[in-house]
Amino acid sequence: ARRKQREAADAAREGRVEDAAMLIDTEGMGKKAAKAAQRRATAIEREAAAEAEKSPFEGINILKLLENGAWVGIGLLVLWEVYINSPFFERAAPLIPVVYDDPVPPGM
Repeated sequence: ARRKQREAADAAREGRVEDAAMLIDTEGMGKKAAKAAQRRATAIEREAAAEAEKSPFEGINILKLLENGAWVGIGLLVLWEVYINSPFFERAAPLIPVVYDDPVPPGM
């Protein structure tokens, strides 16, 4: 009887709800202990069912998600700027030479 109780407790701790509920042996227990064990098994089953029904998006804060997305976007833009200004990036057109020392173009 003690071995079955230990197995039921181990199964409940490991999350095997079906095994925990099936392994409860009320034989050899007192009336109060049997009821308490049955209540515990029922509560474990109910908790497992509620956990299975829970939405995966239940704890997500949309504003925090948007904020983190904005930071990721900013970081990617900074990395892109570093990349295109690095020697690893081959320019398609050559650099435009500076011909005029005067900042005002001629004719103005």
